[in-house]
Amino acid sequence: MSIPNLNATIDTVPKSHEATYLDGKFQNATPIPAFSLSDFWQYLKRAFTESTPNKVPEQSIPVLPITQEALTRTQQDTLWRLGHSSILLKLNNEFWLLDPVFSERASPFQFAGPKRFHQARMIVCGPMCICTLKKAYKHT
Repeated sequence: MSIPNLNATIDTVPKSHEATYLDGKFQNATPIPAFSLSDFWQYLKRAFTESTPNKVPEQSIPVLPITQEALTRTQQDTLWRLGHSSILLKLNNEFWLLDPVFSERASPFQFAGPKRFHQARMIVCGPMCICTLKKAYKHT
């Protein structure tokens, strides 16, 4: 199995992003201030005392399910957004699942954290070959 090179090089970076691509990495365009202990306590106070308008959609979000048949029928390289940060790629007829989050909450704890607004888009019944499973970052 050949693994495609997914690393960006300066040759593949769009001109509009060159200013943020330094020393082989993308950098924030503006510096991010340090998060102090005082900031943390202020955040916690706001999180538990202030209401958040428009936190939950007023109407259900339309979701098109993805079937195993549709996945295998697709011949070209394709990307499917599955929800939250989960992405399924089909590259060179191989499947890559990036940052899978299929639980009820996007959190390491199922009693806390943001709840899903809809069911997971993909339900696979039967065997399916996922060549690479990549967790992009920790949800902690």
